[in-house]
Amino acid sequence: MSKVPQCKAISVRLGAVPDSVRSCILVVGAAAMLCAAAFGRADGVIAAAEESANSPVRSLAATCAGCHGSDGVGTPDSSIPSIAGLPPERFIEQMRAFRAGEGNPTVMRQIASGYSAEQTRALAAYFASAAKR
Repeated sequence: MSKVPQCKAISVRLGAVPDSVRSCILVVGAAAMLCAAAFGRADGVIAAAEESANSPVRSLAATCAGCHGSDGVGTPDSSIPSIAGLPPERFIEQMRAFRAGEGNPTVMRQIASGYSAEQTRALAAYFASAAKR
């Protein structure tokens, strides 16, 4: 994989995201910010570019939706917990416990083992903010 310049908005590297997608995000974000600056609307476009830049994390989080519901909200009558709004520290600790095989043996041991520490932190931040959306 070639090196792709990183910016603060997309500093989380996710192994499943191809270089071409990261490059596209950078180019689109930079173009949008330049256009916005020219027309005096930088704040709104920067926010939109950051949302776009977070799409790799959103894509990663989408793998959780099958069990935990859209954006981790869960379903009312499910035994599977909602992870939306979960404090990041608790999310990270729970994923560590799953990787270690602690608690009930579920499919989460295999799922948690598939994420790097960086991806786990990104998911923790994403789901912590999910309740605010």
